[in-house]
Amino acid sequence: MSYLKPDRLGDVIAALQVMGTNERAEDTIEGWARKFDDPVDASSTARWKAVFKEHPEFFKIYVLKDQEKAALRWRYARRYFDHKQNTELTPEEAAKLPEQQRWLLTGKVLSDGQLQGLIDTAIELYSKAMTAQQEKRWALTLFVPAVSGLAGMVVGALLQHFLTK
Repeated sequence: MSYLKPDRLGDVIAALQVMGTNERAEDTIEGWARKFDDPVDASSTARWKAVFKEHPEFFKIYVLKDQEKAALRWRYARRYFDHKQNTELTPEEAAKLPEQQRWLLTGKVLSDGQLQGLIDTAIELYSKAMTAQQEKRWALTLFVPAVSGLAGMVVGALLQHFLTK
Protein backbone atom coordinates (compact mmCIF):
# COMPACT_ATOMS: atom_id res chain seq x y z
CA MET A 1 0.00 0.00 0.00
CA SER A 2 2.97 2.35 -0.36
CA TYR A 3 1.26 4.05 -3.31
CA LEU A 4 -1.50 5.22 -0.97
CA LYS A 5 0.82 7.31 1.19
CA PRO A 6 0.22 11.07 0.84
CA ASP A 7 1.90 12.53 -2.27
CA ARG A 8 3.53 9.18 -3.09
CA LEU A 9 2.34 8.86 -6.70
CA GLY A 10 3.64 12.36 -7.42
CA ASP A 11 6.99 11.53 -5.81
CA VAL A 12 7.33 8.32 -7.83
CA ILE A 13 6.51 10.13 -11.09
CA ALA A 14 8.95 12.96 -10.25
CA ALA A 15 11.69 10.44 -9.50
CA LEU A 16 11.00 8.55 -12.74
CA GLN A 17 11.22 11.73 -14.78
CA VAL A 18 14.41 13.05 -13.20
CA MET A 19 16.19 9.68 -12.94
CA GLY A 20 15.09 8.67 -16.43
CA THR A 21 16.55 11.79 -18.04
CA ASN A 22 19.52 12.53 -15.77
CA GLU A 23 22.99 12.36 -17.31
CA ARG A 24 23.86 9.39 -15.06
CA ALA A 25 21.59 6.55 -14.07
CA GLU A 26 22.72 6.54 -10.43
CA ASP A 27 23.60 8.94 -7.64
CA THR A 28 23.76 9.02 -3.86
CA ILE A 29 20.36 9.28 -2.20
CA GLU A 30 21.34 12.74 -0.94
CA GLY A 31 22.39 13.66 -4.47
CA TRP A 32 18.97 12.69 -5.81
CA ALA A 33 17.29 14.59 -2.96
CA ARG A 34 19.22 17.71 -4.05
CA LYS A 35 17.78 17.31 -7.54
CA PHE A 36 14.22 16.97 -6.19
CA ASP A 37 14.11 19.34 -3.21
CA ASP A 38 15.50 22.74 -2.37
CA PRO A 39 16.79 22.98 0.31
CA VAL A 40 17.85 19.47 1.18
CA ASP A 41 17.73 18.35 4.78
CA ALA A 42 17.65 15.04 6.62
CA SER A 43 13.87 14.73 6.24
CA SER A 44 13.95 15.18 2.45
CA THR A 45 16.76 12.63 2.14
CA ALA A 46 14.75 10.20 4.31
CA ARG A 47 11.65 10.85 2.21
CA TRP A 48 13.38 10.02 -1.06
CA LYS A 49 15.09 7.00 0.45
CA ALA A 50 11.65 5.72 1.46
CA VAL A 51 10.35 6.28 -2.08
CA PHE A 52 13.26 4.32 -3.57
CA LYS A 53 13.09 1.56 -0.95
CA GLU A 54 9.32 1.10 -1.06
CA HIS A 55 9.18 0.96 -4.86
CA PRO A 56 11.69 -1.69 -5.92
CA GLU A 57 9.63 -2.17 -9.09
CA PHE A 58 11.35 1.02 -10.33
CA PHE A 59 14.32 1.81 -8.10
CA LYS A 60 17.41 0.05 -6.79
CA ILE A 61 19.28 1.00 -3.62
CA TYR A 62 22.83 -0.24 -3.11
CA VAL A 63 26.02 0.65 -1.26
CA LEU A 64 29.19 1.48 -3.15
CA LYS A 65 32.35 2.69 -1.42
CA ASP A 66 30.42 3.34 1.81
CA GLN A 67 27.89 5.52 0.00
CA GLU A 68 24.23 4.60 -0.23
CA LYS A 69 23.15 5.07 -3.82
CA ALA A 70 19.95 4.76 -5.79
CA ALA A 71 19.32 4.10 -9.45
CA LEU A 72 16.44 3.72 -11.83
CA ARG A 73 16.41 -0.03 -12.49
CA TRP A 74 15.69 0.25 -16.20
CA ARG A 75 18.77 2.38 -16.81
CA TYR A 76 20.96 0.60 -14.26
CA ALA A 77 20.45 -2.79 -15.89
CA ARG A 78 22.20 -1.85 -19.15
CA ARG A 79 25.21 0.31 -18.36
CA TYR A 80 26.85 0.47 -21.76
CA PHE A 81 26.47 4.18 -22.46
CA ASP A 82 29.40 6.61 -22.39
CA HIS A 83 27.65 9.90 -21.59
CA LYS A 84 30.81 11.93 -22.19
CA GLN A 85 31.25 10.57 -25.73
CA ASN A 86 27.48 10.18 -26.25
CA THR A 87 27.96 6.65 -27.58
CA GLU A 88 26.40 3.35 -26.72
CA LEU A 89 28.73 0.38 -26.59
CA THR A 90 27.90 -3.26 -27.08
CA PRO A 91 28.34 -5.53 -24.06
CA GLU A 92 31.42 -6.97 -25.77
CA GLU A 93 32.96 -3.52 -26.31
CA ALA A 94 32.25 -2.56 -22.70
CA ALA A 95 33.87 -5.77 -21.43
CA LYS A 96 37.10 -4.88 -23.26
CA LEU A 97 37.43 -1.52 -21.50
CA PRO A 98 39.71 -1.13 -18.48
CA GLU A 99 37.77 -1.48 -15.22
CA GLN A 100 38.00 2.22 -14.37
CA GLN A 101 36.45 3.16 -17.72
CA ARG A 102 33.72 0.53 -17.34
CA TRP A 103 32.74 2.14 -14.02
CA LEU A 104 32.13 5.42 -15.88
CA LEU A 105 29.56 3.82 -18.17
CA THR A 106 25.93 4.42 -17.34
CA GLY A 107 22.50 3.63 -18.70
CA LYS A 108 21.26 5.59 -21.68
CA VAL A 109 18.70 8.32 -21.03
CA LEU A 110 15.18 6.98 -21.49
CA SER A 111 13.19 7.91 -24.56
CA ASP A 112 9.90 9.76 -24.17
CA GLY A 113 8.05 6.50 -24.89
CA GLN A 114 10.03 4.52 -22.31
CA LEU A 115 9.50 7.21 -19.70
CA GLN A 116 5.79 7.40 -20.47
CA GLY A 117 5.58 3.61 -20.11
CA LEU A 118 7.08 3.80 -16.61
CA ILE A 119 4.75 6.64 -15.61
CA ASP A 120 1.74 4.72 -16.95
CA THR A 121 2.85 1.68 -14.93
CA ALA A 122 3.10 3.80 -11.76
CA ILE A 123 -0.40 5.21 -12.36
CA GLU A 124 -1.76 1.71 -12.98
CA LEU A 125 -0.18 0.38 -9.77
CA TYR A 126 -1.64 3.35 -7.86
CA SER A 127 -5.09 2.66 -9.36
CA LYS A 128 -4.88 -1.00 -8.38
CA ALA A 129 -3.90 -0.06 -4.82
CA MET A 130 -6.86 2.34 -4.64
CA THR A 131 -9.23 -0.35 -5.96
CA ALA A 132 -7.91 -2.89 -3.45
CA GLN A 133 -8.41 -0.41 -0.61
CA GLN A 134 -11.98 0.32 -1.75
CA GLU A 135 -12.74 -3.42 -1.99
CA LYS A 136 -11.55 -3.85 1.61
CA ARG A 137 -13.90 -1.08 2.68
CA TRP A 138 -16.81 -2.75 0.87
CA ALA A 139 -16.01 -6.07 2.48
CA LEU A 140 -15.83 -4.44 5.89
CA THR A 141 -19.10 -2.60 5.24
CA LEU A 142 -20.81 -5.91 4.46
CA PHE A 143 -19.00 -8.02 7.05
CA VAL A 144 -19.56 -5.91 10.18
CA PRO A 145 -23.38 -5.74 9.94
CA ALA A 146 -23.58 -9.45 9.09
CA VAL A 147 -21.47 -10.40 12.11
CA SER A 148 -23.38 -7.97 14.33
CA GLY A 149 -26.67 -9.44 13.17
CA LEU A 150 -25.45 -12.98 13.75
CA ALA A 151 -24.16 -12.06 17.21
CA GLY A 152 -27.49 -10.44 18.02
CA MET A 153 -29.34 -13.57 16.95
CA VAL A 154 -27.11 -15.79 19.08
CA VAL A 155 -27.45 -13.54 22.12
CA GLY A 156 -31.22 -13.36 21.58
CA ALA A 157 -31.49 -17.13 21.28
CA LEU A 158 -29.41 -17.64 24.41
CA LEU A 159 -31.46 -15.11 26.37
CA GLN A 160 -34.67 -16.71 25.20
CA HIS A 161 -33.36 -20.14 26.14
CA PHE A 162 -32.27 -19.13 29.65
CA LEU A 163 -35.22 -16.84 30.38
CA THR A 164 -37.85 -19.39 29.41
CA LYS A 165 -36.54 -22.06 31.81
